Amino acid sequence: MTSSLGIERVQSVLCFWQLLSYAKATVTRQKEYACEQLSRARFIVSAMPLHTDQMDLAIMNLEQLKLGLRIRDARKSLGYSQEGFAAACGLDRSYFGGVERGERNVTFGVLCTICTGLTCDIAAVTKGIPHLTEATT
Repeated sequence: MTSSLGIERVQSVLCFWQLLSYAKATVTRQKEYACEQLSRARFIVSAMPLHTDQMDLAIMNLEQLKLGLRIRDARKSLGYSQEGFAAACGLDRSYFGGVERGERNVTFGVLCTICTGLTCDIAAVTKGIPHLTEATT
């Protein structure tokens, strides 16, 4: 009787491992499918022609990202955490995080507040933004 209980336990463990390996394989296939779909979507978007207003929007987002990265670098060089700096400036941390990621179009007043916290003038963080092309000069 003892040996039959031992065999049942071994069978239970084997069944568990089979279920676990099946679940892992399923998750792996789902991840591969999702990556494949994401890759296809990126290809489709990159192949789409951009209209002038879409190009302007893309350039504006790039400029916001440049500004945000400069602000992040300056904040880090002063040793502030994102949360601490936002609090010191009287800004919401999630809003300030959006500024650093280039997701927010900051007003002049907010930019002044941020630059005051960084102890620099606005020109220091905006130099070269926007990058002027030959067509605009």
